[in-house]
Amino acid sequence: MKLGVLKIGADISAVTDLNQSLQQQYPTVFQGVGKLKTKQLKLYIVTDVTPVAQPLRRIPFNLRGPVEKKIKELLDLDIIKPVDGLTPWVNPVVIVPKANSEIRLCLDMRQANLAIIRERYPIPTVDELLQGMNGSVVFSKLDLKWGYHQLELTPESREITTFAIHNGVYRYKRLLFGVSSASEQYQHEIAAALAGIEVHARDQETHDKRLHTVMKRLEESGLTLNPDKCQFNMDRLVFMGILLSEKGIGPTEERVRAVSEAREPENASEVRSFLGLVSYSSRFIPQFATLSEPLRRLTWKDIPFSFGLEQKQAFEALKDGLAKAGTLAYFDKDAPTKVIADAGPVGLGAVLVQSQKGEMVPVCYVSRALTDCERSVLAEKHAHGSDEYVRFVAVSATPKALTTREVEEASASDEELVEVRKAIESGHFEKCTAYALIASHSILVVVDYYSRYYEYDVLTSTTTTKVIDSLESIFSRHGLPVTLRSDQGPQFKSDEFSNYCESNGITHVKTTPRWAQANGEVERQNASLMKRIRIAESEGLDWKRELRKYVTVYRSIDHATTGKSPAELLFNRKIRGKLPDISTAHADLEVRDRDAEQKGKSKIYADERRGAKYSDVDVGDTVLVKQEKTDKLTTPFNTTPHKVVSKAGSQVVVESPTGARYSRNTTFVKKYTSARETPAEEETPQGAEDSTSNRETPVVQTPEQSITNSGISETQRPQRVKRMPQKLTDFVIK
Repeated sequence: MKLGVLKIGADISAVTDLNQSLQQQYPTVFQGVGKLKTKQLKLYIVTDVTPVAQPLRRIPFNLRGPVEKKIKELLDLDIIKPVDGLTPWVNPVVIVPKANSEIRLCLDMRQANLAIIRERYPIPTVDELLQGMNGSVVFSKLDLKWGYHQLELTPESREITTFAIHNGVYRYKRLLFGVSSASEQYQHEIAAALAGIEVHARDQETHDKRLHTVMKRLEESGLTLNPDKCQFNMDRLVFMGILLSEKGIGPTEERVRAVSEAREPENASEVRSFLGLVSYSSRFIPQFATLSEPLRRLTWKDIPFSFGLEQKQAFEALKDGLAKAGTLAYFDKDAPTKVIADAGPVGLGAVLVQSQKGEMVPVCYVSRALTDCERSVLAEKHAHGSDEYVRFVAVSATPKALTTREVEEASASDEELVEVRKAIESGHFEKCTAYALIASHSILVVVDYYSRYYEYDVLTSTTTTKVIDSLESIFSRHGLPVTLRSDQGPQFKSDEFSNYCESNGITHVKTTPRWAQANGEVERQNASLMKRIRIAESEGLDWKRELRKYVTVYRSIDHATTGKSPAELLFNRKIRGKLPDISTAHADLEVRDRDAEQKGKSKIYADERRGAKYSDVDVGDTVLVKQEKTDKLTTPFNTTPHKVVSKAGSQVVVESPTGARYSRNTTFVKKYTSARETPAEEETPQGAEDSTSNRETPVVQTPEQSITNSGISETQRPQRVKRMPQKLTDFVIK
């Protein structure tokens, strides 16, 4: 029996041999810090900016040794040089300790960057780089030794990099960290030197050919690599915190471990740190915005920190989501692509999928949180509970052009659509939601304002003829009314309805348009009826039968306003219901007094709640009429003046300049005063008062006379009391 050895990943010995082989074949590429031979880098400096020589920042004594060592190394590598004489620019140093007891020497270039013009060169994003790796199975990663320091600065660009430490003044001869334009210029020059060669391929032969081409380019240009950080001939590679492989991309093991081992945050700052750690890998977590919302809520301003059960569940869900994250495919620009999106109560989510090798594979997950405004809009558009009745949800759909005949033929052959059409036409549905409307039915409500007794009739048509037939049936039981109040429906505005009222001696009063309070009792009964219908529908009961039960109970119990039941006030007797009743005698006067009292209290309460004010609009006044708001710039009132031609209570009839008349409640109009009209006091001819005063003899009044004369005219404006100064009391004034 023979045992086979399963190899996972690249052969370590083969990778080591390739590394050594490349170092022997291209020795200059792996030695020291190189320098680009083909070009010197120029920093574009604004000459109008005044140079700044910043004061020296003292270096701690325990770091002076490593700093001096680093300065000597940079001098030996010809990266910096000492400065003798005057220098207009001096930048302070920033010492960054490293893990291996060494340091990184940086400059604080914030003042100098004000004079440096940033070069705008596009830096490729991670997604753009990953897209080009689709289908690759072999990878190599090259790391330039001190990459910025391999680009030499032109002599005129070096002065602005001057810095000072405890043992002297120096300036850079190479590009350095901290320069605002460093990243763009570095990317530009390196891309030009390597001419876009990428060291990854779909097969070993192509990969090796590209690798040797890059090595030759580096050797010719004078650039060098760091052998300790280079990786060659790999089937899996970590790039920018993402694990690359033949199958696609995924989170690195180090990042998954860091998230999985994270402890629960104890304050808002730690929550932000955790979210920042996880959000870098959010492309691998579906519905990231929705899952992280309870944690993001803790970072909001003026929100007390409380890490409760909801936050703990979100914390564990994010850790579990990253730990179970699968591999995402590379984006293929030639593959069929779909975007599947969904909206939740707190966030939006989508997944980009492609058809690769005969199957749909995810390429990227994206999501974002909703703003407060977007949440409110989504809540209004979403019908709660409607998901219960959704049988199938289409993940995606492509619109196709279909003719009307094709749709009709396909619908006629579908059994479900045939049943749906029958239900729509008949108005009968086996199941309805609690807020569904009654198909093909309308309800006519007639209320007696004195007793609050009302009749209703279910109509299948709301034409004037049908409404009159229903009213005749109701009036045959109770007699004809003296006054009939209705809204401005087209049935009640027709000539046929007017003739019916006139022939029966009924005074027809139409309420003010857009003012439901004018017919408040009817509107209140409508709301009660609709509530009963919704309850019946939600419980699967016959709504017509339940409506009859409700009306029977309503008519038999005492009304809160009148103190007696509607049936008793109308018929002068009680009707028996299921509830026990103790008969009491009430006088009609008592009922009317109680009714007036309750109406008065309701009016006072409503006026206070609405901030109602007395309207002084009268017949003949010029007014502005309130108009509907069509956009943000629409004024509350129409700018065209109207004239009040009649007034009855709180209802006025206004006439437009074109002669059109319509009625409105007084709250819909306000008085209009033209800008050319001036107060009466200003109509006095100029100089009249002066000429009168010139003819009068000036008289100095005593305080008593001033007080007496000040009340001569009640319409006169208030004036200050004129008193003689105390110093003049010893003199006689003529």
